[in-house]
Amino acid sequence: MSTNNDTDQTSSTNQPTLSDVSALLRRQADTSAALAYCATFPEMASAIASHMLAGNGQFISIGLLDYEDDKPRTLRIVASANRQQAFESGQGDSDTVTLTADEISHLTGSTTAPLSLLFADIQSDSRLSDTMRSWLAGHQVMGMASLLLRRGARTFGILNINDNAGQLTLSEPEFLAYQSIAYQVSALAEVYRLTEESGFAQDISERLARAFSELNADQDYAEMADVIARQMLPQPGRSLRITALDYDASGAVSRLQTLASANREAAYTLDETLPNWNELGPQVRQAIENGAVLVVNDVLNEPVANIGEALQQWFRENDVKSLLNVPLTVDSKPIAIMSIVSRTKTTFTTEEVNAFRNLGDQIGALIQARGLLRQTTDALNRAQMQYDVTGIIHTNPDAVKILGALYKFSGRAYAQAQFVLVTESTESSGEAANGRIVAVAGGDMSGDSDGDGARPADEVIALSEFPAASALPALDVLDVQDVANDLFLEEEERERLLQRGVRAMVIVPMVANQQLVGLLAFTHPQPIKTDVNLLRTIRSLADQTAVVFKNQSLLREAQQRAEQLQRVTTFSQSVQASLDLPTILETAMTESAQVLMLNRIQITMLDEVQDVIRPVARYENGQTWVDLNNAPALDPKGTMMGQVWETQTFMYVADTGVGESWDSFEVNVRSLMIAPLLARGRVMGTVSVGHARPFQYTDTDTAIFQQMINQLTVALENARVFINSQRQAENQALVNDIAARLQQQPDIESMLNITITELGQAIGARRGRIRLRAQQPENGGHPDEM
Repeated sequence: MSTNNDTDQTSSTNQPTLSDVSALLRRQADTSAALAYCATFPEMASAIASHMLAGNGQFISIGLLDYEDDKPRTLRIVASANRQQAFESGQGDSDTVTLTADEISHLTGSTTAPLSLLFADIQSDSRLSDTMRSWLAGHQVMGMASLLLRRGARTFGILNINDNAGQLTLSEPEFLAYQSIAYQVSALAEVYRLTEESGFAQDISERLARAFSELNADQDYAEMADVIARQMLPQPGRSLRITALDYDASGAVSRLQTLASANREAAYTLDETLPNWNELGPQVRQAIENGAVLVVNDVLNEPVANIGEALQQWFRENDVKSLLNVPLTVDSKPIAIMSIVSRTKTTFTTEEVNAFRNLGDQIGALIQARGLLRQTTDALNRAQMQYDVTGIIHTNPDAVKILGALYKFSGRAYAQAQFVLVTESTESSGEAANGRIVAVAGGDMSGDSDGDGARPADEVIALSEFPAASALPALDVLDVQDVANDLFLEEEERERLLQRGVRAMVIVPMVANQQLVGLLAFTHPQPIKTDVNLLRTIRSLADQTAVVFKNQSLLREAQQRAEQLQRVTTFSQSVQASLDLPTILETAMTESAQVLMLNRIQITMLDEVQDVIRPVARYENGQTWVDLNNAPALDPKGTMMGQVWETQTFMYVADTGVGESWDSFEVNVRSLMIAPLLARGRVMGTVSVGHARPFQYTDTDTAIFQQMINQLTVALENARVFINSQRQAENQALVNDIAARLQQQPDIESMLNITITELGQAIGARRGRIRLRAQQPENGGHPDEM
């Protein structure tokens, strides 16, 4: 963890649990209460050791710096204690060590905030001189954490947490707790030093100790203000305000906001308008930005150029005569101001300023501890939620439940979320082309939904029309915090999103094996800034989802392929089990409906007698129809069936709604497959299969369909050959029968009657005529004709 300054850092690899932090806060509160009644350094060391030390071999020591020429020269241990007892210190030379220039630089290098130093292993730490290392080893110190004790900007001592059992490691919450204790020790030491100079300081020290004992990290600003005002403002006419500092995107203070108010009687609510930040005088703004204490003992006589006309006017309106501003800082950044205002013109003494500054430091430490506790709690909750989502993804991979869990995991920060699965890719590039929205969350909550507000959906979309579709091939998260100002969006996309009421958008790709499996899309009607860590986690969960759904898809395809192959075998056996054309056609349609997802089938065949194309069979909604001779002829021109007939090639149209289609069968379906019936190099017919939903058929479906068509073509050709052979045999038998009967007739007239009668019956003719022409007579006369 980074300390408040850039001189050093702590190191801890153990992530504390929520219960650890709670227990630590209780020990810190007990220590603060015990310190309130300590008047000497040994008492302070003993109080800290008895409540804070967690391990055997650890002990607390307090050292004071002796200055020479305004620089610390020696460090003298004045108190030591472990969990069992306190030890006398400061009585001999063994308790004093001379500091080097580098060590002095470490101790005095910062004048803006207290400093924490961690020497986890003193034997290997290069910051320590050989003399210091030897001195610490003589005191059996193997690891040490030092927290500086300050009086204003001057370091006067060190609070050490020592370990003589091994290297010392402290978690971040432990460092914060010890830092808070160091603040209190500094305040108490300052108070006791001033006790000798002022009797009034004793009263401040007692009040300060009581305030320290009552403050804790669980309190809000109003409760803290009430504690401080009750303990530290005994004088009439004084009150306390805590004012937050709001920062803009550039990190500059932009606004002041009152958080809490209190006087010595109680906390209360103020309905007041604070001056604008830019209207404050430069002296006031500079002190606040630098985290410095600001004292104005006579506001009415303070130059307006220093404090600003707006603040001067605010003083008059609120009858303020004196002001003390103390910064509340977290990680060296002022987050608020604790202001003590007085309606009487009184001077804030040095003792009071120091006491309130120490309280400000204590509040800052408590706020930081509370923030850390909140972060720890949030992290634990988020980790549990992430575990729950992962469990749903891998044990119950349903799009609706997964989206509901992810929407809940995101904190429902966005108004709506969509779960999109890719259904088709372009043949040329393999990039995702179309998708289907299978689940939605948020937005209009009408319809069935699960416990987390997600519900099923079924809407096909072209991914090329998706917002910022050009970013999809990159397979990266797209975070559009404000559609109106985003530079990535094209103007047409921006306008379309704004018309839909979308101002913020996040698109998270679901990727498996570098292939886009689907998308998670979040939208909101107002600009939103999403936490980067949250997006990173959602991306990880999305990729887990992609792998699961990809595996599911592969498994379904394998199972479907096996089932379809079995069906194809059954189909082949069924259509070839008969040589009757109507039976073959009806069997083909019935079996096709078992193999493929379809709503309609149409089979057309060439009428060779009249040279026209007729729809000879149709299947729709479970009903079949077959008529080989009476269906009206089709005009193939301008139809997809006609294109297949002419080109003799298979055609698959993923969505007939895109572009033009003219045949009535083609218009009433959205997914369409058409295959020619090719026999001996010629087209004898076509088979069209359609579904009401677009993008219905996969590559496996098209391969299976074409294989079925091949089997159907063989069956139809066999039936045609059989029918022709049967017809030829019947014709030959008829010819033989007619010839036999003709040979039995005594005259030409009888022979002609038998011939025309039998032929008429054979070919189904209603009328017939036979004409005979006699040969030309040799004498040149006219031939006879009958």
